[in-house]
Amino acid sequence: MSLLKKIFSVQMKASRLAYKTVSQKNTAAGRLKARYYGRKLAKEFGIYCARLAKIGTGLTLPHPIGIVIGDGVRIGKNVTIYQNVTLGLKNRDDLIYPTVHDDVVIYAGAVIVGPVTVGARSVIAANAVVTVDVPPDSVAAGVPAVILARKKIS
Repeated sequence: MSLLKKIFSVQMKASRLAYKTVSQKNTAAGRLKARYYGRKLAKEFGIYCARLAKIGTGLTLPHPIGIVIGDGVRIGKNVTIYQNVTLGLKNRDDLIYPTVHDDVVIYAGAVIVGPVTVGARSVIAANAVVTVDVPPDSVAAGVPAVILARKKIS
């Protein structure tokens, strides 16, 4: 097996484990499976994906290392998350988690915290700290993140 195929295999395995961790939790057996897959994901890749997170189909983890997805996080379809990304609470008193809509790309080291909504087809730049809403078709970057551009839809 070539190195490229091995890398792709690892990426797909991490994505499948993340989805399995959150998709089958409505029954006792499903909760046990979710716990098993969650532990496997943490052990093999250093990824924490809470069982209460809601993840749409098509989640892609190109570099599945050090990703944290908190309990109430909602992730839409076809989202790409790179390494060392955190999606979670802003502080202990704030119980609202981020929502990430469809077709969003979140680059390495980004932090998205609090009651934030990331609009569809947006891009979160590497190492950005997002604490405010990001409109659809936007690019957000910086610490704290600001909207740099709106993508033109043709």
